[in-house]
This record gives sequence, structure tokens and C-alpha cells, in this order.
Amino acid sequence: MNIIFLDIDGVLATRATRFAGDHFDPECAKHLKEIIDRTDSYVVISSTWRYNRALWQFAALFDAVGIDGSRVLDVTPMSDKKRGSLYVSKSRGAEISEWLRHAGSKYRIGRYIVIDDDSDVQPHEKRWVKTDTYKGLSKENVEEAVRLLSGENALNLVGLK
Repeated sequence: MNIIFLDIDGVLATRATRFAGDHFDPECAKHLKEIIDRTDSYVVISSTWRYNRALWQFAALFDAVGIDGSRVLDVTPMSDKKRGSLYVSKSRGAEISEWLRHAGSKYRIGRYIVIDDDSDVQPHEKRWVKTDTYKGLSKENVEEAVRLLSGENALNLVGLK
């Protein structure tokens, strides 16, 4: 099973769609659908959107833009801890690592990528598809994602500690 760890803001929700009141940019959603279809991948939400939405709500949002909502598999662990009035969290990369460690007993994971506009993805930077914060997921990102998930140079999960 291929996994896409997906951020939302700066990937599917662009600055233009947020100002227009839409959830996802239709072009960006089309690009994600292409990645999923070409690589038979499932999505794990790593976005901060997971703090105020349930899994079924993500599935409904995906369905609304033409992406099969059943492809939304899970969300990464929420590691925020409140200290006074501030929330302190692990990096997105640490949350992804935690999900991968615990998912092995539940899912048979092959390859994975991280699609995000932010750089806090260590130690997964070799699997990182960086989007433009303002434009979101692009056609170039699609090709890079497909290459990482199914190409000759794809990185397998085997051996990840």
C-alpha cells in the first residue's frame, strides 16, 4: 500500500481559495486525484486541519472535489501539548515517523511520500514533495510524486526504524 502524507494549507487550500471561501483549489484537487489514481495510493492527513475535523469529514471534502473519499485512510498522531496558553508540538516529520512505526501492524505499507509546503518533514526529506505555498499542488509536483511512489528510484519503507 502506498501512502501520501498530506498537508492541506499550501497544498490543496491555496491563498486564493481561502479568500474565496472554498476549501480546496479545484486544480490542486485534480492533481492529487491524478497522483492517487496513477499510484494506487491512500492518504494520511498530516495537516493541522486534523485538529478540528473527523476522518469522515475529510472523506466528504475529498468526495466533493471528485477524489474518492475512501482513499482517506487516517490522520497522523496529534502531539500537541499545552504549556500555559501555548501549544507545543513535535515536528510534522516526527508525527509521520510515529504513524509509520505504529501502522506496520495494521497496514502493509510499501512506499510513501510527504506532500507539504513546509520544511518540518525531517527525517523524510528524501520523500518530500514541496509545494508552493501560494499556488499549491502543481503538475510538476504530480510527476515528482509519481516518480517517488512508483518509479525506478522510489524509496521503500523497508528498513525504516
